[in-house]
Amino acid sequence: MAEYLTTNSDGRTDSPILPESAFRTGTYELVFHVGAYYHVPLLVSPYSFSTYRGS
Repeated sequence: MAEYLTTNSDGRTDSPILPESAFRTGTYELVFHVGAYYHVPLLVSPYSFSTYRGS
């Protein structure tokens, strides 16, 4: 089941993308729908990734 979140004017969500009570072990996919002008820094390692958007 896909759920879509929209970021606020600072580029962040106002709440966690997955509340702790809803977390289950499994495979998750994050899809970023961004305009051609927008940059999402992404740090990738063999076992994880993270994104950053400074203020």
